[in-house]
Order: sequence, then structure tokens, then C-alpha cells
Amino acid sequence: KPNDKLITRARQGIETHFTKSGAADCDALLSVYESKFSDNNTDKEWLKKVRRQLKTASCTDNDFFLNLTIAMFDIEPSGDAARDIARMFLQREDYGKAAIYLENALELNLPDEDKAKSWYELGYIQYNHFKNYSDARSSARNALAIRPNWGDPYLLIGKVYVDVRETVYDEEFDQNTMFWAAVDQFAMAKKVDPEIAEKADELIQTYSRYFPSSETMFYYGLKDGQDYTIGSWINVKTKAKARK
Repeated sequence: KPNDKLITRARQGIETHFTKSGAADCDALLSVYESKFSDNNTDKEWLKKVRRQLKTASCTDNDFFLNLTIAMFDIEPSGDAARDIARMFLQREDYGKAAIYLENALELNLPDEDKAKSWYELGYIQYNHFKNYSDARSSARNALAIRPNWGDPYLLIGKVYVDVRETVYDEEFDQNTMFWAAVDQFAMAKKVDPEIAEKADELIQTYSRYFPSSETMFYYGLKDGQDYTIGSWINVKTKAKARK
């Protein structure tokens, strides 16, 4: 009797027992549901049910689960779903699509913690995979605006300054002044977030070696501790620092 109200209850019970029985391993679930996806990819309840069963069976590292999640997102967009999809694309090293879904997540409702993480993850993709350094810094700053005591975005900004020095300046001395701004960021990371102090110290030690010497600074009319402004789009104030 297809219209019997008890069918829904019975179906839910059967699905629950099937999922928990051990018979519903990943291969079994995929064999049952994959072929039905094209006929049900706009059926929200079907998508929810199958996605729930796959998650219960820890069957999430596959293209079918990704397609289910995207179909759910298309019907019912949410920040959480967009972040889930972005993570799955990151695992597949599809950084372009990961960035798109992180941007989608940021346009939807997210708790502040997840919003800060999304900005940072987007900034890291922009920095590490697209070499879009200006956008990477902007994303890291957006993360810090939400979570100012988080050290990782400061580390990211410092690494941006290290990597762009040769595109910002032609002269070696000017390029080396970028290490001052980078180390400022590493020091700030250590100050606000003791959990990453060791990582920050390693970066400070590494890049302090490239500071100009006292003699070179004297040649350019600078003294240790003097105010100095990095130009171009960087546009940050720092202090002149002689190599020890």
C-alpha cells in the first residue's frame, strides 16, 4: 500500500538497520545508489537520506558523495555545505573549484570561527597555488579582522612579503628591506598566538639572515631602528633592522 503512512516509518527503520548492520559498507551503498542519482538529483529528501547513510558508513571519500553534496548545495545553499565541498576539492587538489566554494561560503551565513577559517584557506590557495599575492594578503587580513589572535594569517602575510620582493623592487637593497616587513609579521604571529611561537621563531631566524648589513644601511642613510616605509602596493611601515 504505497500511500500507507506507516511506510515512511518502516523505510526509515530499515535504512537505519541496514546502515548499522555492517552490510552497508561503502561498496554496497555505492552499488545501490549511484545508478539512481541522475533520477533523484533534485529530490532533496532522497539526497539527504543517501548522504546521511554514506556519512554513517564513512563513505565520503568518493566522487559520488561529492556530487551528492553539490546537488544538495544547489537546492539548499549553506555556508557549511560550501565549506564541505571546498574541502573535498582541496583533497582532490582542484584548487580553482575549492576557491569558488570558499567564496560561496563567505557569501552565506557562517559562524565567525568558520568565516575566519574560510578567509585564511582562501588566502592560502591564492598565495600557494595561484601566486595572487595581493588577494592572499587581503584574505589573510579579513581572517584577522574576525579572529585577531590567530597567528597563521600573520605567517601567511609574512610569506607573501618574502615571495613578492623581486616583483616589488628591482634593486637588491630594496628587496632585502622586504624581509623587515616579513619578520614583523612573524613576530606579531608569535605575540598573539603562543601555539605557533616555535614556527614563528624558525621563520624569524631564517629571514633575519637576509637583513642588510650595518654598512649597507649606512650607505643608504639608514640607522638601526629608524622608521621605514615599504612602497608599492605593500605600503607598510616598519623599522630598519641591521643583520646581526
